[in-house]
Amino acid sequence: MILNITASADTYITNKIINNAFSASAANVGRAGTIDLFKLYDESSMTGSTNEPYSTDKIELSRALIKFDYSPIQALTKSKIDYTNSSFKAELLLFDVMGGQGTPSDFTLSVFPLARKFDEGNGRDVAAFRDLDVANYYSSSFSAGAATLWVSGGANASGSIGADDPADYYASGSHDGVAHLNFECKQAFVEGDEDLKIDVTRLVSASLAGQFTNHGFRLSFTGSEETDSRTRFVKRFGARHARNAFFRPLLRVGFDDSIQDHHKSFFFNLSGSIFLNSFERGKPANITSGSALTQITGSSDNAICMHMELVTGSFSKIITASQHKIAGELNNFTTGVYSSSFAIWGGDTTAVSGTTTVANYVRDSGSIVFDTYWQSIDGTVGFYTGSLEVKAPVRYGFNEIPKDLGVKLTNLSPQLSKTETVKLRVFVTDYNAEPKAKRIPFRLASAVIEKAYYRVRDVQTGRVMVPFEEVNNATRLSEDSEGLYFEFDVSALFKGRTYTFDIKIIDSGETEVLKTNSTFKVV
Repeated sequence: MILNITASADTYITNKIINNAFSASAANVGRAGTIDLFKLYDESSMTGSTNEPYSTDKIELSRALIKFDYSPIQALTKSKIDYTNSSFKAELLLFDVMGGQGTPSDFTLSVFPLARKFDEGNGRDVAAFRDLDVANYYSSSFSAGAATLWVSGGANASGSIGADDPADYYASGSHDGVAHLNFECKQAFVEGDEDLKIDVTRLVSASLAGQFTNHGFRLSFTGSEETDSRTRFVKRFGARHARNAFFRPLLRVGFDDSIQDHHKSFFFNLSGSIFLNSFERGKPANITSGSALTQITGSSDNAICMHMELVTGSFSKIITASQHKIAGELNNFTTGVYSSSFAIWGGDTTAVSGTTTVANYVRDSGSIVFDTYWQSIDGTVGFYTGSLEVKAPVRYGFNEIPKDLGVKLTNLSPQLSKTETVKLRVFVTDYNAEPKAKRIPFRLASAVIEKAYYRVRDVQTGRVMVPFEEVNNATRLSEDSEGLYFEFDVSALFKGRTYTFDIKIIDSGETEVLKTNSTFKVV
């Protein structure tokens, strides 16, 4: 799943000298449409003050402050997100705004977590800087009739988590058992007009873990680039008040919430998983057992909570089953979802009649069907009876007929609310597959493929709002007995726009991107 979280506050602070007359250190630009980062060296003849961060009077600069609300992430930490898992990823996205101004090149921007809160403020004047408010170069916030000063002008006092000395931002700390972790996240800009895309996973996960309070990020030129004798003017990003929503800052959070249920793609000699989903009145619910209606759940000590029996003919095999949980979290079990993972040996002769092995039987017949009985551990209570078809792995020489695939979203509504999370079904058709003759009407089955991912594009502009995320599988499609599906959080998109989905299919060593030709509007 992908979450696109928009900024809840942003501004930039500066000690820029205006017309050689006054400093903008007390000015606020919290309502401006852009975030401007610059460093001026020896561009003004005005004498500096002792409140400036460096011993020289020749340096004028700006730093950006930006905050995102983490509550959408926190709301999912007990159902879908494990921020300690390797699939969890958070990226800070800022979009370049070219207004005809000169842009510096060959520089690096740094991001640190802020150690104290800041007020966005209501200033708009980015020309004369005459709107006085906080946050500004001197003060971070205002409450109870008094301003809270930065420890060092321009939010320039670094510190470490747990240290006694006050700080404006954290440069290091400990997280997830790792001491003295460097919190600096950097991106190099070669041409200067690139968008910013910085991995801030360790900053977000440390805050979610309670290592420090989320006060937002500080963004600036890196280290020596703020203190050297070179002017860098001006790197400009869209702010959250930009008129064009596409240029507003985003925190993109991705995590693998896919479920790979191999009911339709189980092969002998290969390990696979099958799932059991329990619902009550249309909502996921744990299975209950006994007169006390005890819920069948996993625990921190043992996730195994039931058995699944495979039966065909005289063959019977008991396999353990568990309540599904997010990897890495001991007690983060998913309500109403159970799974069993196992493999069936192709040389087994007890599953079929006579001395025929499973492999030979499947070779001759194409597949073998097992009855599946989900039951209590002691075998006295049955919960569900189903079936599992096991096939032979696909192997071929040089005569394989290539697949001609098409995709369709079968349940996409033309309008989706920005507050919705929808479960969308993907039907895959192989137009080269040989149809089997039937004498009665039957329901077509979706083609089985190895991997598939989705992305979202704005129809009018073609801009990708949610990209294919293959590294951490954040946009990987899930699989169950009905075929392919994925859950999509509509809040990742802007309201009033029309979008479409593309599907990337990876199968038999081939990769193909297919358009669904289905559109929807966010309302």
